[in-house]
Amino acid sequence: MIHIDSLTLKAFLNENSHIFTNAYVQKVKQPSRKELLLVLRNYGKSFRFYINIDAFYYHIAFLSLEDIEKRQIETPKQALMFCMLLRKYIENSKIIKINQPSHERIVELFFETTNDNFKTERLVLAIELMGKHSNIILYNFDTKMILGSIHNVGKEKSQYREVFGNLPYIYPNKKEKIDICKISFENFFEKISVSQIPIKNFLNENFYDITNDFATKLLSSFEYFKQDCEKDVQNLFLKLLDCINLKQINPSCDENYKTFSIFGFCNKKFSSVNEMLNNYYEFYVLENKFNSLKQKITTNLNKETKKLETNILNARIELNDTKKSDKYKQYADLLMMNLYNLKDTKNQKEVVLEDFNTNEKIKIKLDETLNTIDNANRYYKKYNKLKKSKEFLNERLNFLNNKLEKIKETNHYVNIASSVYDLEQIWETMESETKTKNKHTEKKNKDKKINIETKDINGHILFIGKNDKQNDYILSKLSTSNDFWFHIKDAPSAHIIVKNSNKLENLPNDVVFKVAKLLKNISFGEKASKVSIIYTFRKYVNKGTSKGLAFVTYSNEKEIVVD
Repeated sequence: MIHIDSLTLKAFLNENSHIFTNAYVQKVKQPSRKELLLVLRNYGKSFRFYINIDAFYYHIAFLSLEDIEKRQIETPKQALMFCMLLRKYIENSKIIKINQPSHERIVELFFETTNDNFKTERLVLAIELMGKHSNIILYNFDTKMILGSIHNVGKEKSQYREVFGNLPYIYPNKKEKIDICKISFENFFEKISVSQIPIKNFLNENFYDITNDFATKLLSSFEYFKQDCEKDVQNLFLKLLDCINLKQINPSCDENYKTFSIFGFCNKKFSSVNEMLNNYYEFYVLENKFNSLKQKITTNLNKETKKLETNILNARIELNDTKKSDKYKQYADLLMMNLYNLKDTKNQKEVVLEDFNTNEKIKIKLDETLNTIDNANRYYKKYNKLKKSKEFLNERLNFLNNKLEKIKETNHYVNIASSVYDLEQIWETMESETKTKNKHTEKKNKDKKINIETKDINGHILFIGKNDKQNDYILSKLSTSNDFWFHIKDAPSAHIIVKNSNKLENLPNDVVFKVAKLLKNISFGEKASKVSIIYTFRKYVNKGTSKGLAFVTYSNEKEIVVD
């Protein structure tokens, strides 16, 4: 990925300056320590100005409600300190001006507000988009004193610039370069002619607003380019001037979201700079959330798997020990059967008796303090104890193995998850199986809408479930008895419900094949080898609870094998 540069920022502000100017701040929200959301009111409409200062995907954009929902931006109930500061100073205030210092990745919002003494006060919100040094700082325009920042910066973090309340606001240090708009072509050509480094590096190191990425894209737009050819360098110079002055804005990014350009150097076009920035960075925000949550879930599942495997091993060892129970019963039975043939076993350490079934001589150790009957009862007690233990251990092993199978199933759902939403539902299900959640969280998760992926195959509507919650939902809420249910045979997989509004006795063969193919690709990927898929009417599918929400039994199924 690439990062927002000064030219892209300039293009964004030019495009949206009319929204900022004379807008009132309706609400200030701070979803996290790296995000800020200002709801602005202008032209009778609300605009949601989003600021993200994450070191990897710092950016700004106007977001729709759909964008906010997609990015899952939520405001905490307890406002963070910087949010409370901004609410005090700029909520309901008016933006009188917006500014970008020359060649900087800084946006300045100038506010006019009334202080506690009912005097007009001018404040500035400085949004600094500078990688790991990104920050949002509120300061007084007249005194230049900082009122607060989203990140305080002390000497331990920066020896060049501290950012704290009651310190003067100063711009970050920047390397001195040349403004290409202020030099002649002759001067430009002369500098290039004597340069010993690649031209893209030369441009980046010597001129403002020209990043390596921008220089690379611009140079690649030339069919031929010779550094020592005056005509080629002149064409480059003119193109650079057009770009620096934002003569032709054509927002775009590539199909894989590896890069973007406001000058149309990529193949995927957008109608505005804002749309480009929103789409490009949204991809990385969601990708990061997806990867982080996936890692979190996988780590927990691996931890639980190791714990279960240890418990299963220990249970098996204990179960193996219970094999002695039959021996104890044999000892007890032999003692009782020979009760009248034996002398009192008190003061005896052992006795040898013949097994009537095998004629085998059996040596039995005795408790010297007990008589024959009491010794027999002692062995019966040991037998009964181990027998009960055996029953318990068998039940425990069954329980532990079921849990392990459930984890394997959940791991499969994690692997086929295609969105943050899918993973969040898996995580919520895992949390619900613990006793650490409070009532508020439980209610929140219970009330949360379940979104289901749908597809249309030859006019047949499909509902696709990729985790326990979704599977349970399509079975419980979205299907009727005459609908068709699809699942991988003898393996965890997604569930698919095919609506059967016409109450067909059989699905057309081509539909069955396409649904089966889709299920296989979702569950195992396109490159998977042959997979057996079963399907039946929904009425023949029964939900269970022993393995989770979507544990089912089924009957009257048909089978199809797909590559």
